[in-house]
Amino acid sequence: MSGITLGDGDHTNKTTLVEKKLSIKGEERTYFIYDDCCSESPHNLFIFFHGLEGAGKISTDTQRQYSLVGQIAMSKNILSIFPVGLVDSLPSQPNSLGWTPNTFEKNVCFVSHIIEETRKTSKIGSVIIGGFSNGAYFVSELLNKQVPESFTGYWMQGGGYPIRENDDSKKERIAIEIGVLDKWHFEHIQAISLNLKDKGWIEGENLHYRELNVGHVLNLSNLDTHLDFFIN
Repeated sequence: MSGITLGDGDHTNKTTLVEKKLSIKGEERTYFIYDDCCSESPHNLFIFFHGLEGAGKISTDTQRQYSLVGQIAMSKNILSIFPVGLVDSLPSQPNSLGWTPNTFEKNVCFVSHIIEETRKTSKIGSVIIGGFSNGAYFVSELLNKQVPESFTGYWMQGGGYPIRENDDSKKERIAIEIGVLDKWHFEHIQAISLNLKDKGWIEGENLHYRELNVGHVLNLSNLDTHLDFFIN
């Protein structure tokens, strides 16, 4: 276990990303936990899945984004965990770390083990998941398919598959964001949001859809609002 210390601008209120390992069926997997020793014991859990990461490792910039996500979540008494994906997830970029489609089953198993391990040391209530780009596609698959875990909310930014309608008519809380300058995903994600509304999802009740004035980059400007939406 190792720690990467990241502070805010004036280097006060320092926090740490703690790197942890899990062995799953003989394969070592890595994840980070945002640790703030000054905060009370969190009640809920937020798991965030990165977009494709080149060079087979998580970049320093991504780790700093994790720290920002962790600060926002911890302000709402939510613990943040950041799993690391696998290479060979996306056929067109085999050297990048990712989540789907090729490694979907392995990553589902990884998520279940992370939650199980976290519950050993923390009294966790709701579990929220979110992802960017390839991580968002993974979140949509976790929503669409039968998986061992159930989640309180699903946040997708810059990616995602069309959402199926549950047989029991339950409509999970979903937050979808897309950059209007994202030339690869904008029309696709906009169509998904319209399709959800056609199926009965209602903006502000069980759906947050936001268009951002950015390209294909992670934007955290609405994350606090989405987390409140999921847990309240």
